Order: sequence, then structure tokens, then C-alpha cells
Amino acid sequence: MKAGKIRFAGVSNFSRHQMERLQKIHPVASLQPPYSPMQNGLPAGMFTRERVAALPPDDWRRGSPFFTEPALSHNLRLVEGLRGIASRGKRSVGELVVAWVLRRPEVTSAIVGSRRPGQVADTAAAADRPLTPEEDREIVKLLAERQAGMTGA
Repeated sequence: MKAGKIRFAGVSNFSRHQMERLQKIHPVASLQPPYSPMQNGLPAGMFTRERVAALPPDDWRRGSPFFTEPALSHNLRLVEGLRGIASRGKRSVGELVVAWVLRRPEVTSAIVGSRRPGQVADTAAAADRPLTPEEDREIVKLLAERQAGMTGA
């Protein structure tokens, strides 16, 4: 940095504490928050309780807070709600969650991982089909219910 080779620094998924530490070394120009719509396939409907239980012992998701209880139950309930909204709008759940992320004016792109070409086509459709106000309200309500369940509120 002192040699002038780094003009702008960006970080991904940093906590507030990490950002404060880094600011002492170099200004942070951009933060990519943990706003991944697919969250490793979970909100896209790729996982069931049985599939999570069948993960190999060395699979990193076995220790992920998204894939372990009590969060797993709340996340699977959220996905079921998303499935209903997607079905009514003749969308896949993947397209729905990407469209939800893209609705935010501060989001300039959605980072979406895919394993098969069909998944790319499926989620890319979200760019051309924004959410309806009703779909947005329903998703926000589902997320609030999930959060309340997670915090016991």
C-alpha cells in the first residue's frame, strides 16, 4: 500500500470491528455485505431436513449456523413460504430470491453461484422480472417471522 499499488480497497463480509481495524491501515472504499441470495442453496429450495442430515461428516455446512438447529427449522419454514410466493408468480424460488435482492437500489449486482447451466438461466430471469409490491411485502413478512423465531421475540 505504501508503494502506491493499491488505490482502493474493498472487503467482503467484514464485521464492524474488522472494518475499524482495517481503516487504521487503509481506507475501505467498498463493503460487500453477506447478502448472497442463494446462501449455499438453502433459500433456493435445494435443501430439506433429510438432505442436511445426509451431508458427509466433513461437509462445512454441518457447522454452519444456517444449516444447524434452531436456525435450520426457521430457514426451512422460510423456504416453504417462498415456494408459495414463487409458485403464484410462476417463478422458481431461485428467481424469486434473486429478484428480492435486486430490488434494493444500493445493490448493483447479485452474486449467484450455479453448478449447472439451467440454474444460470433460471436466476438470470430475475433481472427482467422485478418483484411486485405484494411479493415484496410477503417476503419481508416471512423474513420478519423468521427473525422473530430466531431471537425468540
